[in-house]
Amino acid sequence: MPAMTPTDYNVVIMKLVEQVLNYSTETCIPSIEIDLNSNNRVTGDKVVVNAHIKGAKGSVSSCEQTQVVETVWVKLPNDSVIPLIDPYTVLTLLPGDDIETNIFEYTFSGAEPIGSYEIGGRLLHPFSGDAISTDIEVLTFSQ
Repeated sequence: MPAMTPTDYNVVIMKLVEQVLNYSTETCIPSIEIDLNSNNRVTGDKVVVNAHIKGAKGSVSSCEQTQVVETVWVKLPNDSVIPLIDPYTVLTLLPGDDIETNIFEYTFSGAEPIGSYEIGGRLLHPFSGDAISTDIEVLTFSQ
């Protein structure tokens, strides 16, 4: 095996640093997913909105508990936005947390506006307000 030059060492070190950074940032970030029982609803149908929140993946020793602000909302066809939970809900997530929670259930009566409803969830940094994770599902209501 030929001797490694300083340039070779630098390349190896940079690749290792890149792998560590990618691994750390991918696994130590909490996430939210919005789940609907169906994306198409008509009069008499019930929509069920669940949030699936995950802390840092697995038991990664470099990950610590994370505080986040959770927001979940619905944007109506007329662009009005209604919060589905207290807008300042603070969660403390531990590595490996996997939380599935029922957020909202509603049965369409037929009096609602026809069109697309956006149901969104977002995890925010509690101090800066920066978005950590966002998921938006679209539900279409037709009578």
